[in-house]
Amino acid sequence: MATYFRQRGIPVDCTGVDIVDDFGVCCQKASGHTLCKLVDALPNTYEYIFISGAFNNLIEDNRKFYRETIQQLFPKVCQGLPSTLWALC
Repeated sequence: MATYFRQRGIPVDCTGVDIVDDFGVCCQKASGHTLCKLVDALPNTYEYIFISGAFNNLIEDNRKFYRETIQQLFPKVCQGLPSTLWALC
């Protein structure tokens, strides 16, 4: 996402996080962007938190998972918390 913004002349300071640590390492090598582990990101607050794909996995109780995730992240965001929730339909 940061690459997309930067290519369009929009300055961003971005921290990427993936719930799968190995994906974050792979992404950092490919993109050169700042990435960190989820546990390291949670104490901070952010202007925006973009959630993409995190709710696409079929688990026993998807609704409980996304509700709890949003409840945990909502106090960490100052401006917005967009997500791809429609993927659950």
